[in-house]
Amino acid sequence: MIAREGVGLLTAMGGAAVGVSFATGPTVATVVVWLFTIAAIWIYYERKPNCPAAPHALICPLAGSVERIDRCWNPWLNGNCLRVRVKVTAPFIGTVWSPTEGKILEFWTKAAAFDGPAGRPVDGESPNCYALHIQTDEGQDAVLALSSAWPISRLKLDVGPGNRAGQGRRLGFCYFIGYADLLIDPGSCPRVSVGDKVSAGESVLAAFTDREPHA
Repeated sequence: MIAREGVGLLTAMGGAAVGVSFATGPTVATVVVWLFTIAAIWIYYERKPNCPAAPHALICPLAGSVERIDRCWNPWLNGNCLRVRVKVTAPFIGTVWSPTEGKILEFWTKAAAFDGPAGRPVDGESPNCYALHIQTDEGQDAVLALSSAWPISRLKLDVGPGNRAGQGRRLGFCYFIGYADLLIDPGSCPRVSVGDKVSAGESVLAAFTDREPHA
């Protein structure tokens, strides 16, 4: 199916492609318009992921490759954490899937240093960084931080603080996001290695340790 964010654009592009086809026939302009339309369909195509049935698993939010696995400081929750970083693959536009099930507690929008706890080890800052705090029913915390070197990056959330997120369920839609950082309890166990290719909404990045649910 087509992501809701792309329906209006694709409708307009499809209409334009049909109009150009009738007006000019099989010309170079017609081919170009249809190629752009097909590319847009590919970008906005939203396939429902096959999320694994693993209650403590943390699911990959965006497709890409694992760039880093380390333990560092979580600047949003002010504590140590395990970080799994995914470098997002082109076109850097797509649906964001929730890493875990729980209640959304906070959402932050601010720049974050690339060489800080939530960034890559180079000088400079990310013009845009979006961080979402999800807490499971067992009281385990996960922060999903999406950042980019491009000022035009955007994140549109379907749900906000106070709402629930579902493991492997849709959280929203992002534009030009370069990195997805998952920051979780330092005692959690990574389930991937650096260099692994990971699928959005399906691949397990890490797993929480067992904990009793909150009363």
